[in-house]
Amino acid sequence: MGWWHENNIRMIQNNTRDIDAAMDVDKWIEELKAFDCNVVMVGVGGITSFFPSKLKYQVVSPYLPQGRDLIGEMIEKCHAAGIRFIGRFDFGRVHEKFYGEHPEWFYRSADGKLLRCADTITTCISSWYQREYSLEIVREAMETYPQMDGIFFNAFGFAGWDYYGNNFGPCHCEGCQRLYRQFSGGLSVPKSDSPKEEGAAIYKDFQRYSIAEALERIHALVKSINPEACLCTYSPDNVDMIRSETNTGIGRPNPIQLMNASDNILAARYTWPDRPLASCIINATDLRWRYTGVSPELNKIRMWETLASGGMLDFCINGIFEGYPDQNSLKEAKEVFNYAAAHERYYGNLESKARVLIVRPEGARPIHDGSAACFGLMKTLKEEHIPFDMMVDTQLEKDPGLAERFDLVIWPDVRTASGKAIAGVKALGKKVMAIHANCPLKEEVATALGVQIASVESDNAGAYVFTREKDIFRHFPQKDWVLLTEDIGFADQTDFTPLLPYVARGEFGPAERAYGTRLTEQGGALVSPDEKTIVLPWAVTALYHKYGYADHKYIIADLIDLYAPEARVLKTDAHPCVELFWDANRDGLLLQAVNLSGFNGMTVEKALPIYGVEVEVPVAARKLTDLHGDGITVVKTTDSSTVLRIAKLDRYAAALIQ
Repeated sequence: MGWWHENNIRMIQNNTRDIDAAMDVDKWIEELKAFDCNVVMVGVGGITSFFPSKLKYQVVSPYLPQGRDLIGEMIEKCHAAGIRFIGRFDFGRVHEKFYGEHPEWFYRSADGKLLRCADTITTCISSWYQREYSLEIVREAMETYPQMDGIFFNAFGFAGWDYYGNNFGPCHCEGCQRLYRQFSGGLSVPKSDSPKEEGAAIYKDFQRYSIAEALERIHALVKSINPEACLCTYSPDNVDMIRSETNTGIGRPNPIQLMNASDNILAARYTWPDRPLASCIINATDLRWRYTGVSPELNKIRMWETLASGGMLDFCINGIFEGYPDQNSLKEAKEVFNYAAAHERYYGNLESKARVLIVRPEGARPIHDGSAACFGLMKTLKEEHIPFDMMVDTQLEKDPGLAERFDLVIWPDVRTASGKAIAGVKALGKKVMAIHANCPLKEEVATALGVQIASVESDNAGAYVFTREKDIFRHFPQKDWVLLTEDIGFADQTDFTPLLPYVARGEFGPAERAYGTRLTEQGGALVSPDEKTIVLPWAVTALYHKYGYADHKYIIADLIDLYAPEARVLKTDAHPCVELFWDANRDGLLLQAVNLSGFNGMTVEKALPIYGVEVEVPVAARKLTDLHGDGITVVKTTDSSTVLRIAKLDRYAAALIQ
C-alpha cells in the first residue's frame, strides 16, 4: 500500500511562476508548517522547468539563479519538515518558439485556429510531444530527483478551451484525425462538442480511451523508476490518486453549485474506492484573476465538505505565500487544516452508511457529471438530509452487486442510462427511481424499467402537474398545481399507476384570457404494480437546480418517504441549510454537520449560528466524543437509536459515536 492510502493528506499547491525560481525556500517551509501541511505540490517541468533541464524542448525559468538547485533544496527541506513533495507538470502548452519546427504538436480547431496565451501555444494529447516526449521530461525529473514523492499532471487530456472561457471545439490536428479514424473505423472528428453531432458518442469514447492509454504509459514509466511515487491527475484511469477541482469562474451561468466540493468527492468515492480523492480548492476567483480569492467563508465550506465527505484537504494559490495579495484567505484556511491535523485519525477512510445510490453516466470526464438533473437531485437529498452515494453506471454493469447495500437506486437522467445496469439492480430486488424520462427510451432501458415513452409534449408554457394524491404528496395540503416546463413524456398501454396527473396548458395571457387548462390522466409519476419502480417522465430535478422551486424537491421527497422510507437513516429537525454526513470510521460512527446558512444565493458570508439542532441516528451510543467542541450531547438513547443535540452549530460540528 502506498503512502497515499492513509488518506490523511493535507496538501498545499503552490502554482510556482517563472519569477518564483529565486524564492526563499526557508520562509516557504515555515508557512507550510503553519498550515500543518503534510504534502506540497510545486511546479517542476513542462511549460517551465524549475531545474536546469538538459532536454531540447524544455524551457528553464530565466529567473533560476545560476547554479541553484531549487527543486533539490525544496525536496530536502520539505522532507526534513515531514512534508512530502509532489512535482507538478503541465504538458498542455509549450513555448511558441517550438511551433516553427513542430507545428504538428499543437491543437487546431476545425477552422485551423491555434490557442495562444502569452508566449505559449496549446498542445494536443494526440501529438508526439504529449504522447512520447512528455515521458522523457518525466524521466529526467524523476531520475534527477528520485526522492520525489509523486507526480501530478495539470491540464491533462483534450484541449479546446482558452483562458477567456471560449470553447473552440474538438481538436482537428493531424494526430487527432489519424487516431480517431483508426478508432472509429473511418469517421471524421466532429466539428463541435454538441451531443447532436454525428458520432458524438463515439468521439467521447475515443477521448476517454486516449486519456487512459496515455496514463497507462506514464504510470508504467513512473512505477519503473520509483514504485513508491504517487501518480495523480484529473482522471480515474491508471492513477494512484484521483484529483478534481472546486472552483469558480467569472461568466459562468448561475445557479452557483454551493455543494460542489461534496459532489466532487461523492462522485468518485464509491465508484473508485481504492483511490484516495482530492478536490483541489482553488482560492482564485477565476483563471484571469488569480490573486484575489473567493469568500474565505466559501473556502471553508468547501474544505469542511471535502473533509466530511471522506476526501483529503487540498488548497491552491498561484505563486508563493510571500507577497500573495490575499492573506486573509490563507489565515482562514489554516483553521480547517489545523483542525484536520489534530483529528486526522477520524477522517480519510470513511465508510458511508447511506441507503440511497445515485447512478450517473460515465463519459470522457467520468468524475464530473455536470448535469442539472444530477445537481438538482443531489441538492434535494442534501436538503432533505437523506445520505447518498454516487456511482457511474459502467461499474454497475460489471457488478450489479455493488448496489446490494442500498435500498433505493436513482437515475437522475434515465435518458443516458444503461439498461443492463438497471436490470441488474432490479434483479437484486432493489427499488428504482428513474427521472427525466421525457423522450422515447433506449429499448434496453424501457425493457428493464417495464415502461416506454410513446409520445412527448413540448408545448408546456403554462402546464402543470396536479398533486391530486394528497396522502402521498404531504407537502401540498393546500397547493394543487406545480409548475412544469420543458418536455414531458407520456407512456401508453402500461400497467404502471399514474400519479401527479398532467395539466395541459391553457391560455396564459392576457390576464383576462388566462384559463382553459385541461386535466389529463397522463402521469407526472408512474409507479409499477410491485411499487419498486418509479418513473418521472419530466425534468423535475433539473428544474429544481435551475430555478430553486421547493415544490420540485418536495415531489421527490414525498415519493421517497412513501415508497422507500428506509432511505431516511437520519431523523432531524435541522434546517435545509444544514448539510449532514453519516459514516463509519476506524473508531466508530461519525456524524458531521456543515452550516450553509451564510449563502444568500450569490454571496457567501459567515454562517448564522443555529442552536439546538437534534439528529436521531440509528445506533445506541455507548460513548460520545464532541470532536469540534460544539456542545454535542446525548438527549435520548434506545436499544436501536440515539438522539443527539448540537447546542450551537457555527460552521461545522462533528461527533464520534461508539
